[in-house]
Amino acid sequence: TLLRRLLTLETPSASFLGEPEILPGELPSDLSVDIPTVEGAKLVGSMVRPLTYPGEYEYYRRVEVILDVSGQPEEVLTLYSEALTEAGWSQAESSSPDSPYGGFEPEWVMFCHHEREGPFLMIRVSPIQEGGQTDVHLYLFEIPGCPLWPEPEGVLPLLEAPEGAAHDGMSGHGTEVYQLASAMVQTELSLEELQEHYGMQLLEAGWNFEEQGDDSAVSWSTWSFMDDWNNGWAGLLIVRELGDGHWLMVHLEANLKL
Repeated sequence: TLLRRLLTLETPSASFLGEPEILPGELPSDLSVDIPTVEGAKLVGSMVRPLTYPGEYEYYRRVEVILDVSGQPEEVLTLYSEALTEAGWSQAESSSPDSPYGGFEPEWVMFCHHEREGPFLMIRVSPIQEGGQTDVHLYLFEIPGCPLWPEPEGVLPLLEAPEGAAHDGMSGHGTEVYQLASAMVQTELSLEELQEHYGMQLLEAGWNFEEQGDDSAVSWSTWSFMDDWNNGWAGLLIVRELGDGHWLMVHLEANLKL
């Protein structure tokens, strides 16, 4: 249903949103800009929520649009990126505020209108298990300006999700001696296969494999690596089941060897 899909994914700004207005099968009639679409996209509905940031943004709003589009997530994201670029939007080169120390590639891409004058648009794509379609969430922030988050400053490499999947529910925190990132991913891969998927990327990033263990619900591996200043770190990668629906939690952390 539309309501379930509106509640499935949220952006980092969710805590600064007011009461929603849900519009099944339609867009708001007073959008500040036209949102490009792609061939074959089916509009499921939209939701309008006022922003409740204190200060200058408190009178603006966010519009979320949900569409079904035939094709794999990567293909659909490319189509929307091309359509937005042709319409005068520019992709923002920024990292995710959910993973300030690295860890996992964000599942959304951000575009700015009028060369960073605003508004800005965030795109999230994820596979729909039946029918070979992609679930597309467009988040239009009708505010002036376009945010720019700094590149990750931590030691955790940015890991890509498996083909046909996307990272969701990302979080991360840390200090100069400890850094952590986590994400959820919905995939048909087993615990061991997902452990191997991320482990190969850690090897490519220069991490050294040490040990691995598995049971029916958790797979873990330990690692070591050196940072750019020749400090030694101990790494840990954990993959665990979350229940039904092929959802798995991935946890990556690094501890400075003192």
